[in-house]
Amino acid sequence: MIPEKKSKVEKLKEEYSKLQKKYSLPNFEDLDEEFEIKKIEADSFIIREIRRDMTFKLQAISDLLEPILNPSARELHSFIELKVFEKKEIEDTYNFYKKLWALIHKGIVASLETEQKEVDFIKELWKAWPEIKKQAHKFAAKITEAWQQDETETFVSKYVS
Repeated sequence: MIPEKKSKVEKLKEEYSKLQKKYSLPNFEDLDEEFEIKKIEADSFIIREIRRDMTFKLQAISDLLEPILNPSARELHSFIELKVFEKKEIEDTYNFYKKLWALIHKGIVASLETEQKEVDFIKELWKAWPEIKKQAHKFAAKITEAWQQDETETFVSKYVS
């Protein structure tokens, strides 16, 4: 009987399982659901790739907040999104943004050290992730609300003459 070839994901799960046991990492499926780790190659540096995927997700969230925290009078993007935020919400956004970038930089530092440091980072971020995701969702929903408002008349009267 010819043995069946394993899929890329099956191979990755096998390799991850070894690392999971060694380092007490989160469940593969849970981690994949949040950070899409199935795309990692089984013969790569799996820990490094997971850490990278996690920090990329943090950076994507921070990019969402950038037009609000660093508005430009010349960009329509900032004009639309900033309008729906109260001053207190801007402060909350700033604090969240700082938290994201502190974690991103912590991940970079870990990548320059040891696999164990990257594992520690993965575990720390995994523990913080539910609250980060909750806050990110709150801000993303607020920004989505801004884009759904009809403000053509305001924009045209203020910016187009």
